[in-house]
Amino acid sequence: MKLPILAAALSLLLAGSQRSGSVMLVPAASWRLVTSEFWPLDRLRERGLDPAVEREYAVSRIERREYELHGVSAEVFVFETADPSSAYGLFTFYSTPEFRPEPGTRLTRYSPELGLMARGRYLVRVPRPQSEKISRSEFRALLVSIGGLSPSPRSLAQLPAAIPSESLVAGSEKYFLGPYAMRQVLPSFPVDLVGFAQGAEVQLGRYGNRDDSPQLLLISYPTPQIARARFAHLQRMLPLDDVGTRESYFGRRSSSYIFLISGVSSKRAAARLMDQLESNQEVTWDERPPQGVGEYALEVANLIIGNLVLVGLVMLLAITGGVLIFVARRLIDRYLPQTMLAREEDGGVIRLRLEKI
Repeated sequence: MKLPILAAALSLLLAGSQRSGSVMLVPAASWRLVTSEFWPLDRLRERGLDPAVEREYAVSRIERREYELHGVSAEVFVFETADPSSAYGLFTFYSTPEFRPEPGTRLTRYSPELGLMARGRYLVRVPRPQSEKISRSEFRALLVSIGGLSPSPRSLAQLPAAIPSESLVAGSEKYFLGPYAMRQVLPSFPVDLVGFAQGAEVQLGRYGNRDDSPQLLLISYPTPQIARARFAHLQRMLPLDDVGTRESYFGRRSSSYIFLISGVSSKRAAARLMDQLESNQEVTWDERPPQGVGEYALEVANLIIGNLVLVGLVMLLAITGGVLIFVARRLIDRYLPQTMLAREEDGGVIRLRLEKI
C-alpha cells in the first residue's frame, strides 16, 4: 500500500515542478520506468528522424526512456535544448494539422501515432503503443507523469509572440531558427534570402481551409536596420506585390519585422491579415517581470546578499593590506636598518625644536 501512495506523491511533485495550477486527475502513478539511457544524435536515424534538424534546434542530448504498463512497453524520448524557444521550435516542427491539443493542457498535442510536449528546455516525444491494452487516458497519464499539465510561466514568457489565431489552421504554425528545418517544410521558398546568419527567426502559419489557404511568414530580426536591409533585398529577389498570381508574395516591413503573405489573389486580402501583425514598440519601466513574485523576491535578495559579500571582501582586502604594510615595515626596521627601505630613527617625523627659541 505504501508503494502506490509514494508513486502518486512523486507524480504530483513532478507535475508541480511545471507550475501547473490544475489538479491531476489521471492515474499517472500506474506507469513504471524500466530503463533510461542517453543516445547520441546520430542514433535518431534508427527511428526515422533527421539529426540535422535537432542540431539546428540546439539539442544537446537525448534521453531514451522505456515505461511499462499492463505488460506493454512505451518508448519516450526527451530532447534537451538550449532554451524554451528552441524546444518550442522543435515542437512545432514535428506538429502537423493531424495533431490535436489536449484539453486542460498547454503545448501538448496528440496524433493517433504520437504525443508531443514542450516543457521549458525539453521536448518530450512519445510514440503511442499500438496495443489495445493501453487506452487514451492511460497514454495521457504517461505524458502527464513526465511533464505535467503545463510549462512553467517563466518558460512560457520566453517563447515568441503568437501569430494571429483567427482562421489559423491548428498544427500548421512553425517556428524556424535555421535554414535546414525551413527547407524541409518550405522546399520551394528561397530560404537563403531570409538571413538566418544575421539573427533572423521565422514563424509560419496557414489560414483558411487546408486545401486552399493563405500562408503567412513572419520574419523577425534583432534590429530595424537589419530588417530594412533584408526587406530591400527581398523586394529585389522575390516577385512581391505581383497581383494576379497566387505564387507571388505580398510583403510589408514594420520595425524589425517582415510579413510575407502568399496564397492570396489580391493585395487587400493580404493587407487584412498583415494589419493584425502591426507591432508597436514601447519602453516601460514598471512592467512586471515574467517570473512569479516569490522568484522575483528571491532574485532581489540574492542581489542584496551579493552586494554585501562584495563590500565585505573589499573591507577584508583593505584591512589585510594595512596589516601587511605594518608588518613589512617592522621587519625591515629590525633586520635591514642600514638599507634605504628602513625608516629614519625618528620615523621620518619633522621636529621643529621650538623649546630652544
